[in-house]
Amino acid sequence: MKVKFKDVVCMGNKTYLAEDTAEVSDITGQQLIKKGYAEAVDNKDESDDKSKATKKTTKKAE
Repeated sequence: MKVKFKDVVCMGNKTYLAEDTAEVSDITGQQLIKKGYAEAVDNKDESDDKSKATKKTTKKAE
């Protein structure tokens, strides 16, 4: 499950800042969401962002 953190969270030896996204287990994600530390990320939105970032235009050499 992919989540987006709402605030600074330390899990294990990793610190996540607000607005960071991370892939976590379903159980961990559900616990973070239930406690209000994170929100679920829609995979459709993530793929749209990636496709916009990777689009490149090429110019024909004259």
